[in-house]
Amino acid sequence: MNTLDLTDMMDTGVTQGSASGVQRETPDVDPGEKLSVSKWQKKILASKKFFEKDFKRMREDMKIAKQGGSDEWVNAGNYTVPIIGRYINQSVSGLYAKNPTAIVEKRKTLDYTLWDGKPETAIAALQGLMQGDVSQLPLVQDIEQGRQRHEMLMKISKTLEVLFDYFSNEQKPRLKPLMKAMVRRART
Repeated sequence: MNTLDLTDMMDTGVTQGSASGVQRETPDVDPGEKLSVSKWQKKILASKKFFEKDFKRMREDMKIAKQGGSDEWVNAGNYTVPIIGRYINQSVSGLYAKNPTAIVEKRKTLDYTLWDGKPETAIAALQGLMQGDVSQLPLVQDIEQGRQRHEMLMKISKTLEVLFDYFSNEQKPRLKPLMKAMVRRART
């Protein structure tokens, strides 16, 4: 349908039939909206015309990858060797893992305010606290808060990995074959 047909239908209020045979009148459309639709239709048609050669070349390349040669070559009964198909299959298998999994890694951060990260310092602080030295309490609290934060982040990381695996297998069509097909299209 070109832009004139759509605009004419909007202007005249032409009735449209549905699958059930019920006739409906097209709703009144704001002139600004019609103008916007018309502009976008012109942009789309201009883009199709501008990229026509590129899309034609892409279709030809896909046929060569699938058939092993151009249409003229194959229709003439000439011998084809699927070298390109083999090359694409090898490059896809090299680029895309058979069963990709998400691995979440914690960034390097400074989790402790007072503690220097050495086990000897932590042991000395715990021993001092057990002997009644309350000056070691802030250090022990800092170590415990850092440990709890690290543990929480590790649980979140594990949850993200589980959720990625679950949702990548849950959707229909499945994510992994779609991603592999996308890599194959890009290589083609």
